[in-house]
Amino acid sequence: MDDDFNTGGAVGVLHELLTALNRFTEKKQLEGIGKASQLAMSIFRKCVIILKELSRVLGLFREPPPSAVAGNDQLVNGLMQILIDLRADARKAKNFALADQIRQRLGQLGVTLEDRPGGTGWRVG
Repeated sequence: MDDDFNTGGAVGVLHELLTALNRFTEKKQLEGIGKASQLAMSIFRKCVIILKELSRVLGLFREPPPSAVAGNDQLVNGLMQILIDLRADARKAKNFALADQIRQRLGQLGVTLEDRPGGTGWRVG
């Protein structure tokens, strides 16, 4: 314990790696939809894993940061109910293409609709 672990230097290196990742993201346009190459995304993901593993040595990122939508459950539930109602209206009007599209688009977001005798429910996953 008498030795200096040079924690400040380690944090500095992590910051440099993060800066390099941000520059790589900008250069390869990884934030644009459909613009990034598979190779660039693969490299980026591997570097993020390395950054997380190195930061855990210092005790960082032990648990995920709080969700930005935490506390907005009422909003999410309300929006989901609107979509479920729109889908039900489309089915009543025999517009099955629209009803199916709503189900499919929610499925792409990881939301599963469950039609039950008492009504339609939803779950993530």
